[in-house]
Amino acid sequence: TDNIDACLKVLQARANLYRQNIEGINMGRKLSEEAVALDPEYSTAYCLIAFSHMQDVFYGGSKSPKKSLEKAFLLTKKSLSLDSSCTLPYTTLAWCFLLTRQHAKAIAACEQALKFDPNDAFAYSTLAMILTYSGEPEEALAAIEKALRLNPKPPSMTFLIQGFVYYHKGMYEKALSALKKALNLS
Repeated sequence: TDNIDACLKVLQARANLYRQNIEGINMGRKLSEEAVALDPEYSTAYCLIAFSHMQDVFYGGSKSPKKSLEKAFLLTKKSLSLDSSCTLPYTTLAWCFLLTRQHAKAIAACEQALKFDPNDAFAYSTLAMILTYSGEPEEALAAIEKALRLNPKPPSMTFLIQGFVYYHKGMYEKALSALKKALNLS
């Protein structure tokens, strides 16, 4: 966007969404909607609204998970229609596919994100989560380690995912340590 106010709202929205709680999700959605009002062609703002609906499902804040995921898919498609060369819509799409247990599509969406930006730590952490639930723990471990190399000061969500990866690999002490980091950051 060329609209600095819309851009600032998106940056604030992203920070709120990374808090990983219902208040952060709601504030992130509100700020993203305000960014869309300022610039109706702002792909990232639509994507963050979609991401907030996906998070509502993931964190149990949605009264209707099916409707929330429908909104997330719809808004992600809107975001992609405005800019199909950005990683975030593909990563959001991957999360939506994960929550609907479409693992192959989720992996493909992450791979698409990484084609546009092979150094996107968030895409690698998302891929790690998907691979964990796809029964690919070794690949998941490699993906989360790469995410942490790319972003050594990640948001709490990365440590949450790291905790899930370790837990599913039976590395319980490491899982507990990663989950405590996630909790302390959020």
